[in-house]
Amino acid sequence: VVINEIMYHPFSPWGVTNLTEYIELYNAGPSAVDLSTYRFDNGVAADFPFGRTIGPGDYLLVCQDVTAFTTAHPGITNVVGNFEGTLNNAGERLTLSRLEGGTNWITVDTVEYNDYGPSDGDGPSLELINPGFAKFRNQYYGAWAASIAPYTNGSPGVQNSVYDPNPAPVVGDVSHEPELPFPNSAVTITATAGGFGSGGLASVMLKWRKDSVPQATWNVSMMYDNGGNGDAVAGDGEYTIRFPGVADPPMQSGEILEFCIVATDTNAKALTAPATSRSGVTNGPYSYLCMFVEDMYTDCAYPGEYDTYYIIMTASNKNVLQTRPVSSDELLDCTFVTSDGDLFYNSGVRLRGGSSRNQLYGNYRVEFPRGEQIAGYRDISLNYDQSQLQYIGMKTVTASGYDCHASAVKLVRVWLGN
Repeated sequence: VVINEIMYHPFSPWGVTNLTEYIELYNAGPSAVDLSTYRFDNGVAADFPFGRTIGPGDYLLVCQDVTAFTTAHPGITNVVGNFEGTLNNAGERLTLSRLEGGTNWITVDTVEYNDYGPSDGDGPSLELINPGFAKFRNQYYGAWAASIAPYTNGSPGVQNSVYDPNPAPVVGDVSHEPELPFPNSAVTITATAGGFGSGGLASVMLKWRKDSVPQATWNVSMMYDNGGNGDAVAGDGEYTIRFPGVADPPMQSGEILEFCIVATDTNAKALTAPATSRSGVTNGPYSYLCMFVEDMYTDCAYPGEYDTYYIIMTASNKNVLQTRPVSSDELLDCTFVTSDGDLFYNSGVRLRGGSSRNQLYGNYRVEFPRGEQIAGYRDISLNYDQSQLQYIGMKTVTASGYDCHASAVKLVRVWLGN
């Protein structure tokens, strides 16, 4: 039994509550399943009636409000409810569990969704492309998609509108360590990837180049899931590469590695990640960025006194940011790294402010991918112009007892690019 569809933010043009929210379950197995010992225990709470079963190939809708749901979707009778709580419009993790041995609850399926795209209030639901992807415990790109016509308000009780019997692979959980590798050193890049069906994956490749103007041609290097070549555990779906390899040119101080992950299955279907942005950047191409640098804190009397934020951009995007009209609010793709080791690929950055907007001042707005936060914030504003006076003023306002965003102000160092 898998979580097959999520309607977390129905179309609500008049600001009404989302009473038609639902979670669809699908039985992908060969026999009926008794749901009496199942429950939702994360995100929302719901138990199933004693004796309730779901047959092979059948669907069951778990609703926030059965009356509201059946009014919106007449004719659908395979429903239960009402679940406790609401599906968070900002995203959350849902977990379906099963009781075993009378005392132990084990996870049957779990998925974390984010508030991104047309599923976030425009009408469509979020659909699993193929039940075979339910084994991946996160919303990996390629595993889920917004419902499409004619099911622009979801597809409860029927096969998902985006169903693909032979889908392309999925890629997720991309990371690199250390987050800011030293010059002439190596970085470990990892990604979780999987293919549908018994054939699995034929290859996972690192597609890479040193950032430059003009941009260089792409290179490819093999990633491994064999317990060797830098990989920790064989066969766990996590692919690894140590870069640069022995035959690759070293990365010098300030150089930026631009890379993508390409997963290809045994049917020659391929997916290149990142394929999109969840931070509001609308124009690609998108890539992951890693800067090789040793921050010597030569501008600081006391190194480490302030947190440092590194906004890493390709040279072409940085040039756009610094030469286009200052009034532009279009976000540009970047990787955001903190001195504490936080890493946010495919964030968005632009200039910010009113009369203070200036490419030389360093006033930036950074928006993080939906579902990711720094210190509890989905986006931050960085002010260079008279920053110390702003800091003192906001701290004074906070000390005076006013409850406002001024309490969140702090002083930081900022790097832009290399």
